[in-house]
Amino acid sequence: MISVPHKAKQKLVTALKVLVLVTISYVLFQKFNETNTQTWNQFRTSFSANIVSTIRAITIALLLTTINWIFEIFKWKTLVSNIKKISYHTAFKQTVAAHSAALITPARAGGYGVKAIFYTPKNRKKIVLYNFYGYITQMVVTILFGAFGLLFIWKTITETTAIKTKTILIGTILLCALLVAFYLIRNKTLLFKGLTLQSAYRFFKEMNANNKYKVLLFSVLRYLVFSSLFYFLLCFFGETVAFVPAIYFIFSMYLLVSILPTFFIFDVLVRGGVAVWLFSFLEIPEITVLCTVLTMWLFNFVLPAVCGSYYIASYKHKST
Repeated sequence: MISVPHKAKQKLVTALKVLVLVTISYVLFQKFNETNTQTWNQFRTSFSANIVSTIRAITIALLLTTINWIFEIFKWKTLVSNIKKISYHTAFKQTVAAHSAALITPARAGGYGVKAIFYTPKNRKKIVLYNFYGYITQMVVTILFGAFGLLFIWKTITETTAIKTKTILIGTILLCALLVAFYLIRNKTLLFKGLTLQSAYRFFKEMNANNKYKVLLFSVLRYLVFSSLFYFLLCFFGETVAFVPAIYFIFSMYLLVSILPTFFIFDVLVRGGVAVWLFSFLEIPEITVLCTVLTMWLFNFVLPAVCGSYYIASYKHKST
């Protein structure tokens, strides 16, 4: 096994940190440039129209964003407790650092590696599995709520038998494709040697049951918080749609965007396109939807990414 000198390791870590930070900065810069002028103008107008209303909206949005990430951090703290107890600050640092790195990789896979480097080599496979379990739990919640949303849309929007038949056909094809894909990769190595879906399932089955319930609870609460934030922002940007139909469309939107893995640089475009298409059924103006998606992106993605970039920049190779 080749031994790498300590100074060489330090230079390599520094180079990787610089590369990650430069890439994150470039991606954010590109995304700001890609947002069309009309959206930015409407965005600025809404926030400058009434100072009192704007301050109240920003406060509420920041509060809901904070609560959203608190649940995510508690979820990670709970998962890691299967290995060792960590402080809330440590869980916060690891979560936002992983979030920053995940932004520049497909399906946010970079977050797995970043969380793993905070731990000793013998625990890294477990860390990857716990991170994967947290992701799967959140995805299950998204699918369940999204299914209710799609059912609502299917019953209220698709009025003809032909459209309903096509919808059922497309849904069946997608389900079969997922089952086939799952069958084909069940014994394939995932991120580490010897780590397959079957071994992951056995690992999850042996996890502390109480921790599983906590992770599920935090996932549900987090989902409800950021869904509520989306509705609040729709109202802030001038829309008066009722809560019940709007929340079902929001559930559907999150389901659709969650099954479309993309690079972060295209993430807002995908979310914006899906949201505009869905909310057109409620006759919500495109500019209102785009401003809402943009604000969600700024609060829930950019702010945590900035925090995470700081921890990546100050990272020192010391596994726990």
